[in-house]
Amino acid sequence: MRKDHRSLRRRPLFTPVWLSAFGAIAAALVVVWLWGMAGVSTVIVVRHAEKVSSPETDPALSSLGVERAQALARVMRDVPLAAIYVSEFRRTRETAEPVAEAQGVEIIEVSADDSAGLLRRLGAHRGESVLVVAHSNTMPEIVAGLGGETRPIAEDEFSRLLIVTTGIFTRTRVLPLRYER
Repeated sequence: MRKDHRSLRRRPLFTPVWLSAFGAIAAALVVVWLWGMAGVSTVIVVRHAEKVSSPETDPALSSLGVERAQALARVMRDVPLAAIYVSEFRRTRETAEPVAEAQGVEIIEVSADDSAGLLRRLGAHRGESVLVVAHSNTMPEIVAGLGGETRPIAEDEFSRLLIVTTGIFTRTRVLPLRYER
């Protein structure tokens, strides 16, 4: 009996080249994926808590607002924050203070009229998590500037918490949540 060894000789000439090319492409895709995941940023946007009715220009938080600010600190306790941004208004700072104290993070003030400046600052936090305490009229603007979408916020709505994730190779996602007092 004679064995037929012709099948061993039919190996295509370019098989080693194709295997090498496939391996290089697979390795490149893994590197790009890892690099992209490392660059994913999380921006948590909330509206300031409930405020008192006077003075009209720069009111403080009401007792309900203080409770909501404490609730925000509890919700954020396990989120490692790189920064906390607020506007120049007292109600945004008072909403952020319990979170800042609990995490030992400095509060950074940016003018409520300077959404472009805020967005530039947020761009410096690639791969980090950041909290932004904003206003009903600026929250949608900030989310849109990050590439996401959200619905308008009612004047009496204080419980919305938007988690916006952005990345170099990923689509911007907005996860709308609520937190209660």
